Amino acid sequence: MAGQPLTVSQINLYLKTLVETDVLLDDVWIAGEITSVKSFQMGGQLYLTLSEGDAQLSCVVYESFFGNIKCPLVNGVKIRARGKIRFYQKRGTVTFQIAYAEPAGTGALAESFEKLKAKLTAEGLFDLARKRPLPEFPTRICVISSPESAGLVDFKTVLKSLAPSVQVIVIHAVMQGVQCRASVVGALKSVPHAEVEMVVIVRGGGSAEDLAWFNDEAIVRAISAARVPVLTAIGHEVDTTLSDYAADHRAATPTDAAKIIGFPFQAAIQKITSLIEKASLALNFQLSSMESQVSELISHAQLHLHHRVSSADEAIKFLLHRAHQANPAFRLLQGYSICRNTKSGKIIKSIQDVRPNDTITATVANGSISAVVTQTQL
Repeated sequence: MAGQPLTVSQINLYLKTLVETDVLLDDVWIAGEITSVKSFQMGGQLYLTLSEGDAQLSCVVYESFFGNIKCPLVNGVKIRARGKIRFYQKRGTVTFQIAYAEPAGTGALAESFEKLKAKLTAEGLFDLARKRPLPEFPTRICVISSPESAGLVDFKTVLKSLAPSVQVIVIHAVMQGVQCRASVVGALKSVPHAEVEMVVIVRGGGSAEDLAWFNDEAIVRAISAARVPVLTAIGHEVDTTLSDYAADHRAATPTDAAKIIGFPFQAAIQKITSLIEKASLALNFQLSSMESQVSELISHAQLHLHHRVSSADEAIKFLLHRAHQANPAFRLLQGYSICRNTKSGKIIKSIQDVRPNDTITATVANGSISAVVTQTQL
């Protein structure tokens, strides 16, 4: 007869005790390929899966160990990780808690780079036809960079010297380490596209491992999806990341990025200055040659104006005389009067406008006279 069965809780507790009391599993190195990276959860931890063929191991990296991660934790990267195995009693699962990670050999990052590059190239993300021209004279741009970045300081200093009118909106982001992916992607999504004409991603120089975070597929796709042109300034001239391939334009350094934006302003200023100087010389020559002509024209104009004023004066006098004669008051002075029906106030123009016994008012030059109609005659 079978013995008393164990409960799930009992067996899980037994397995947890076996796993977590094993000295080997409390500090172990494991090599494998990252095949799945999950988004950050509450508390800041990062979940991923290490694979070798068909074998898989669930892993977690807590935020306190992010500084010990020496390579991008992205799909396809082969890493060597150090940590401890833990058994979660409630779920009955084994998890590798990673405290340190590095590339698994010198060619691991390069292999991952070429693999992802081939994939994205096949999708057309790096096609030249997708590249958009940068605005020639932008008025407002958005810069994504670390707040402590020396590259950001260089960029802003050079741009201000070349094009001080350009407004710069800075969105701070983590530019290396485990948090880089989520931070840069989040920054790209928060760009106020309706308010800016382009985006500049500024990240100064660093090691290949530091810059490799910009080979992350999520960052590359976020750059490709940007609604305004993107200019990357990541690392130094010899450094090229997949983010650079996806961008509309690449600058060798942050300083060069500022020059790419600022030089068209300087060229325009020089051209305008040259045109103004040429126009000034031509204008001075024209003014000199036209001075005598202008004096002569003024003299003729004065004579013509005097004649016109004299003619206008005579015309005005004639019009005033005619207006005086047409004035009803002038007619009243000549003995005429204006008669109105006293009751209606209407001007009497014919005998049909009054009847016997109507009261009328006659306006004369110095007053009015009231009268009663006794009869009318044709």
